[in-house]
Amino acid sequence: VHLSDNIAWDTGFRVLDLSSYAVWWIAIFAVLSSATGLISGERSRQTLDVLLSTPMSARQIMREKFAGVQRLILVLWVPLGTVIGFHLWWLGQMSYRTPDFDQTLNLLQSIASGIIYLPLIGWLGVHASLRFRSQIAAMTASLVLVLAMAAPNVLFAGYGSERFGDSWLFDRAVSALFPVTGPPPPLSAAPLSYAVTATHFLIYTLIWVWLRHRAAVDLVRLAGRCEPSRRTPREC
Repeated sequence: VHLSDNIAWDTGFRVLDLSSYAVWWIAIFAVLSSATGLISGERSRQTLDVLLSTPMSARQIMREKFAGVQRLILVLWVPLGTVIGFHLWWLGQMSYRTPDFDQTLNLLQSIASGIIYLPLIGWLGVHASLRFRSQIAAMTASLVLVLAMAAPNVLFAGYGSERFGDSWLFDRAVSALFPVTGPPPPLSAAPLSYAVTATHFLIYTLIWVWLRHRAAVDLVRLAGRCEPSRRTPREC
């Protein structure tokens, strides 16, 4: 019976992991597909000059353009929340295998991931769209960057002690610095886990805010929009 329980646990856990990764990366691909077409699509349709000449500020233009991506993100929260919720429920039911599992912390981490990562990835796609003339190039560049950001947590988080000896500091550093675009890790209730999680999402919230702010600046700088400001009143 014990062997059957182990096989059932391992099989169920692998299925949950695969479904989490699948839903996360489908959501990422959908957001990037939409975001990278915002400016590069205007270029391909030869309507970028019309967009830049509208009597709106660069910040208003970017906010209006991103509204469609934001609606897509709201839709994607449904399947993402479903698979994350079921994953956490499964871990809760099997808590005897993860005795240090803190369901509250894991729930907060999963909710914050959905709220912060997808808009951040969307604005990352917008910046790629501003810098590359074709959507394919913008999509490829932004997808490679997201893959590079997510790879360390997939490869090393939770396995530092196995690959690098007793390296708990390495695991904490990976968890703090790199996003978790997949199944939520079974975090413990230790105070350090709360501190690392809070630091992680503070870092990515600041990156999100900075990317959103820079989008309007880069629209003026890279797309050639004529928009005077307090710093450059004679730009036009």
